[in-house]
Amino acid sequence: MRRAGLFLVALGLAGCEPSPGLVGAPGMRIVSTEAEVAACTPTKIYTTTPGAFGGVVGQQALEFARNQTLANAQEDGSNTMFFLEGGPDDAEALIVRARGYVC
Repeated sequence: MRRAGLFLVALGLAGCEPSPGLVGAPGMRIVSTEAEVAACTPTKIYTTTPGAFGGVVGQQALEFARNQTLANAQEDGSNTMFFLEGGPDDAEALIVRARGYVC
């Protein structure tokens, strides 16, 4: 009986998907200038606030917020993202703001 219970727990955990904030959005393209999306259709602006700021934990929270923003845009049909604030080159951001595009 105990083995059956462990098997059910393992089976349940195998079906869990990691949070989009941890894995990002495979297939999303990040551009560094708005000129790269001039011929694309904008979707909307996404805003995410990291859960912590500064130091190692702050960097991880910022990366999580970026990944979550990418995943949200992808769910809405975007395939390209331009970060207005808090992009990959902005290590001290207090907010992540980006515009999604369909290219």
